Amino acid sequence: MILQKLKKYGLGILLVTLLAMLPVVFTPAIAVAEDPATDILYDGTVTLDPGKTFTVTAYNSGANYTINEAKPLGALQAAAVAAGFTYDVTDKNYENSGALLLDNVGDYPYVKGGSKWLAYVNGVYKDGYNNHDDALNVIELVDGDRVEFYYANSASTDYDAVKAVATAAVK
Repeated sequence: MILQKLKKYGLGILLVTLLAMLPVVFTPAIAVAEDPATDILYDGTVTLDPGKTFTVTAYNSGANYTINEAKPLGALQAAAVAAGFTYDVTDKNYENSGALLLDNVGDYPYVKGGSKWLAYVNGVYKDGYNNHDDALNVIELVDGDRVEFYYANSASTDYDAVKAVATAAVK
């Protein structure tokens, strides 16, 4: 009945055209966010011995610190030795938090207000700036923990969001 009325008024062709366009107009666009090319400095397993230590020097003060291997900084140290990259820690807030902070890894420097290294243990963001318990030189690792470092210019610390925009990583 409707088609007959449309034909009568010459709108049949318009209706067929509109129906043909319907799937195109109302098909939702699926946005696929592609990860940027991430420079993976190290991706592998490291063996950490809780009975062993190593020494790091804070690049800002020149002070030396002895760190237990079974810490996130110990995992980074083992990866750096295996892959041949360097890293820097700072003790700029050590007096307040007891934390050594990670600033530079390989060719990826800390940029105030820009890109920085973000650390995760088992997918949980760790920042010891004003939180001693989350310091990379304090957190006790156990067998099977996954430690990851991502270099990103991100206001978010959400694990998936940071991974999606990271330009470098140590895993």
